[in-house]
Order: sequence, then structure tokens, then C-alpha cells
Amino acid sequence: QGEGVLTPREARVDDDSGRRRAQTEFDHPVAVEAGAGTGKTTVLVARILSWCLGYGWLPARHRLREAGAEEVTDDEIAAEVLDGLLAITFTEAAAAQMARRVADALTELGSDPSAPIVGFYKELLPEPEPEVLRRRAQALTGALDHLAVRTIHSHCWHLLAGHPMALGLSPDLEVDAEGRKLAELVREVVEQATRKAFERGADEPLTRLAIRGVDPRRVAAAIVDLVSDGFSASALADDPLGVYQNDPILRTLGEVREHDVTLSEEHVDRSTAAMEQPTAEALGETRSLLGDADTLDREAGAGVLERLRDVWDEKRLGRLADWSRGKFTKSLTTVLGEETSRLVAPAATLTSKLRLYRRLDVEILDAGREALQPLIAAVEDELRARGLVTYSSLMSEAWRLLREQAPVLRSERRRLQQLLVDEFQDTDRLQCDLIRFLALGGEPKERPGLFVVGDPKQSIYGWRDADLEAYEHF
Repeated sequence: QGEGVLTPREARVDDDSGRRRAQTEFDHPVAVEAGAGTGKTTVLVARILSWCLGYGWLPARHRLREAGAEEVTDDEIAAEVLDGLLAITFTEAAAAQMARRVADALTELGSDPSAPIVGFYKELLPEPEPEVLRRRAQALTGALDHLAVRTIHSHCWHLLAGHPMALGLSPDLEVDAEGRKLAELVREVVEQATRKAFERGADEPLTRLAIRGVDPRRVAAAIVDLVSDGFSASALADDPLGVYQNDPILRTLGEVREHDVTLSEEHVDRSTAAMEQPTAEALGETRSLLGDADTLDREAGAGVLERLRDVWDEKRLGRLADWSRGKFTKSLTTVLGEETSRLVAPAATLTSKLRLYRRLDVEILDAGREALQPLIAAVEDELRARGLVTYSSLMSEAWRLLREQAPVLRSERRRLQQLLVDEFQDTDRLQCDLIRFLALGGEPKERPGLFVVGDPKQSIYGWRDADLEAYEHF
């Protein structure tokens, strides 16, 4: 009951107000964030009912009349309303359940308009009269095949299947869900390229990889993994160690330098006094090496990577890893006291980055990039020619479709009237972009209404690249 905390009665009033607003505010984007068990999906279903039975009904009738129809039936209006609505969630089971809840509610209201529907405020409809409600619910029940409740991957497939030629895809679009056809195609492409490379000699990238112990099977496996994850050949077009690139390697080295600054010279000196001399010396040399990490040219950058391998042997890296886990020697704790806790986060970052770059072989990096870039491009071309998309590339191809094909994007925006997204905390940056393209871009009058529901505390799909930072930013 502290200052600024709602009393139970105030909380109930605030909760009720939020649920009512979710059913009545359709002229701007709306986001609902609430905890587990509070009925977020119930609110989303209620919003669908409110739109279909009331707020979306008259605009749909108006659109049909503008299109030239003098008289329109309730069945035609119902189909128009549902055609303009898209609900997205993140599992097939959740999508099926949501569609079933909408169907059950409409069926019940069509039979008895006075029947209570959990979480649905019928009195808030623009025309709440029972007979109006019954007639519309019956028409909507008969048009439920127009209702689109999909997973994000399913919707991406519908986008691509509706516009395959815009991306050079075959009209006979097929999802290679298990990846068998992709693996077969990659094997064909790599085998053909390897024969040519071995005939041409030791300077060929694939030959150089083979000499360094990276055989064609490993190359093929890497391509399958990358393409399955939606990785594009264009991402390999630039040299990651090139001086003019905003490259990830030197940028990450700069991040390592920034974290290293947190381990100040005072810490290093005092660590040395506390018999942590090898680790302290390595930190000092790392600071010196990375002093100009953001301006290194390619040769100097490769030299820094080589030197890091020498500076950080397994013993020194092991001690740094201990720091990252909060394991400090008694002598170090005595010298630094509570300040040892400040070492944990930067030590963790340094450990992960240094382990990565200690393993990095610049020659294999160069040969791998030069070999994989044309091979992945060839695989991408052949996938499009055969009308094959991987499960993961569904989203990246749909993203490309909406980003590059302005007429398609405008058409989708105009077609949709309401876009609703459940379990939004399980989204990632690519999915956020897809929603943003559809509902937050272009002319305001062309945008569909947007309604998202989520709870960051329930984000459970980290293995599917759920990104809470993207969720919060959105």
C-alpha cells in the first residue's frame, strides 16, 4: 500500500478500464502487456468479436457499396469483415484454439444473443441490440472460412504463395520443412563446384579449404545450416576484415576494448599485487593491442587476432573465466574487497570474445568466405527456380518481399483492416519488422489497426531467437 500503489479496488477498476478500451479503441495501435493467467488471449478474442460484430461491420458495408454494389447482404458483409482481419500467434495449437474460441462465441451468440461470453462486453458495441447481434453472428458463423488465424510462418507462406513471381519464385511454392531437399541440392552444388576447383589447382578457395582440413562434406553441412537459418549470400559479399567495412570483427574487438577499460589500470596493478600477475599482464597487453581497434586496416586487424592467441593462453583465459563466474582468489578479494563484483560482467564478455577470436583462422576465414558466397548464391537461385523455401527462410523471404516490392506491401496494407498479434513477447527483430511493414508504415489511412498482446516475463522461445530487446523497442 505504498505511495503510487493501487488498492485492490482501484486495481480492479483499472483492469476493467483496460479491457474495455481493448474492445473499443480501433483508431490507433494498441498494446496490452499483462502477466500470466490474466486473460490476455481472452481480451484478444473479445476484440475480434467487437470488431466483427460492431466496429468493423459498417465500414465493411460501406466498402462494398463503394465498390459498386447497390444492395449487400449480411453474408457478403460478414465475408468482407473477416477477409480484412488477420490474427497471428506463435504455435499451430494456439492458432487453432483461438479460431475455435471465436467460432464458438459467434455460434453461441447466433443462437442466443443474450448468452454471456467470457470477457466480452456486448454493451460496448455501436449497435448492441439483440436481434442485430444475432443476425450478424449467424452471418459471420457462415463465413468463418474467411477468418485467418495463423502462425507467423504460416502467414509468411501465404504472402509468398500469393506473390511468388515478385521474388522470382516458382508458382508451385513448396516448404522444405525437414530440409531433405535442401541437403540434396547443396550436395549437388558442392560436388560440382569441388570437381571444378580441384581441376583448377591449389589457389581455388575450395581447394585451399581442403588443404587446411575442411573437406567438401563440412562445406556442404555449413551451407545447409546457414541457408536453413535464412542466411543470405549477400552477407558474405564484404571482407569482414576490410578497412572500409563496418565489420563485425573489428567492431567486436572495440567492444572488448570498452569492457577492458572497466578493468582499469588500478585494478590491473592491484591484481598484480594480489598474485594475479599473469592475468593482469594479459589485460594490460590487450588494452594496448586494442587501443586503435576501430581504425585497424586488414593486415593490422589480422595481426591483432594472431597476437591475442599468444597473449591469452589457456591458463590465463581460465583465470579470466573464473572471474566471470565470481570465483576469485582470497588474495585478490582481500586487495579489491567489494570491487571484485565489478569484474564479473566485463570478464564474462572478454572471456566469450577472446575464446572466439583465439580460434579464428584468418586464412580459413578468407577461403571460407570466398568459397561459400558463390555456392550459397547458387543454392538460393536453384531453390527459387524449384519453388523451394526452408522453414526458417519463410520469414526472411517474406521480409524481402515486403521490403523490396512496394506494390505488394501497399496491396497487403489496403487488404487488411485489423492485425492482431498474440504472445508478442516471443517475437524477434525480423518478425517485428514484418509487423511494422504491414501496420506502421506508409500512409496512415492505408494502415490496418494494430493490436499486440504480450508479457516479457513469459518469453520461453529463446531457442527460436525470441528477442526481448526487439519486443521492448517495438
